[in-house]
Amino acid sequence: MRKELRRAFFAIALLCAAAMACHGRVFERSSTISDSTTALLTSGGTLAYETSISVNGGKGELAVVGFRKSIGQLVKEFGRIFNTKDIAYTGGSMGYVNATANGTVLRMTLLKLGNNVQTLVFKIQQSEADFRAGLQKPNGHMLKDMPVFPGSDPVFYARDDKSNAGLSIAETSADPAAVRGYFASQLSSSGWTPALPGGPSLLVFNNKKNEICCVFVEPAQTNGKNLITLLHKQQGIE
Repeated sequence: MRKELRRAFFAIALLCAAAMACHGRVFERSSTISDSTTALLTSGGTLAYETSISVNGGKGELAVVGFRKSIGQLVKEFGRIFNTKDIAYTGGSMGYVNATANGTVLRMTLLKLGNNVQTLVFKIQQSEADFRAGLQKPNGHMLKDMPVFPGSDPVFYARDDKSNAGLSIAETSADPAAVRGYFASQLSSSGWTPALPGGPSLLVFNNKKNEICCVFVEPAQTNGKNLITLLHKQQGIE
């Protein structure tokens, strides 16, 4: 796989992990949650990546599983497998499934790839204690050596030590275009250059150290503020 595609894949993985942390509440009951990765593989999935992560003050396990099935089909299957009605999919490129049982919390984001029937499932599994700890806001902006948008309020931080990557989310009332312009200017002046086309909400940069930085700006779902998701991956993409 080309380096650019590996970078894009990794960025999508952690951005979806962030979406899981900001979406959904708990949930229903299921006896298969404790062995959820096996349940996904038994349903026809292929394991692409897994690691231990830190989510604010809590620990968790992240797994990425690929399927050659549509999101709509998978949402229905997962609802049955994990005995949950906490599912969300109204068409489009993303869906959500959440469940809990026996002290374990399971959250999944489903992402459509391209025009083909291919779906990536990003799963975070935590104990209820770690899940509750992860709902607490971080004590300040946690990503070192990264720009901070003036006046923004940090709400989420995740760290994957296996891949030496961190991801933070902050809220702001500022216009999304102004936020993207600020980060593009700050990163460019620090020696970063655009690495991928990105999109209307996503900026992707790298530098001479082969680091990657992704900036994703989107509207918040509840309080009307915009969310700034910032990913910093050090030491390249293995």
